[in-house]
Amino acid sequence: PGTGLIEPVRLVVTDLLRHPGQRATVRRTIEIDPARAPVAGAESAGPVMLDVVLESRTTGVDVAGRLEVPWRAECRRCLEPVEGLTGIDVEEHFDHHPPSDEIGPIADDGTIDLGPLIQDEARCALPLTVLCSDDCRGPVPDAFVGPDDPEVLEEERRDDRWAALDQLSFDD
Repeated sequence: PGTGLIEPVRLVVTDLLRHPGQRATVRRTIEIDPARAPVAGAESAGPVMLDVVLESRTTGVDVAGRLEVPWRAECRRCLEPVEGLTGIDVEEHFDHHPPSDEIGPIADDGTIDLGPLIQDEARCALPLTVLCSDDCRGPVPDAFVGPDDPEVLEEERRDDRWAALDQLSFDD
């Protein structure tokens, strides 16, 4: 599907539309395709928890509530894996004849599709940069042996043309 959701999130609102002011609570766990929800810093790490209230209005249906988005990433300093859960408040209005792209449409069969709302908000909830802790100092130098190791660097920097200087002594 084009939304990146593994399962559709279409809700029937026909009965709500017949009774302005009526409310309905929707709580669902929605699987998001992790390959379709990456952002520069983190990726979706599991199902999104949707907890919203639908409220009928004379002009359509209001949807308001919260999304809980689990994520995983690498710490930007030490590259250790980090996981978290971000909550984001959502609010959307659906109408039969939306005057703009900012308002979701109510389909002719009396359903609303929360998929685009969930996908967009889930992406916005993912952190762009992640730290495993506020005091993370980065990688431990002893854990990475290679060209950055001080002993290796000293040997590589040594130029035989300067070896005679090692024989100099400035002691009297």
